[in-house]
Amino acid sequence: MTLAVATYMMYQTRKRIVRIMSLEMQPLSSIVQCMKCGFKNVREFKRGDFVFKETDEPCPKDSQKMVISAIYREVKDKEKAKEIGY
Repeated sequence: MTLAVATYMMYQTRKRIVRIMSLEMQPLSSIVQCMKCGFKNVREFKRGDFVFKETDEPCPKDSQKMVISAIYREVKDKEKAKEIGY
């Protein structure tokens, strides 16, 4: 009986690992905002980004420095994530 339970648990663990490995990483995005005029731009996350970091890219409207105001992950497949339990 112990051998049967151990085999079943190993099978379930392997099945869960295969499901997790099949998920692809969702892209990260950063919102860059001008503090003077409020212009917002969404761009791909770059390594080293953090909230309130001043970026090198100037605002296209008034040429002021822009600040990262938010970083988020876009979830494209909500139903798939719910199936797996995330």
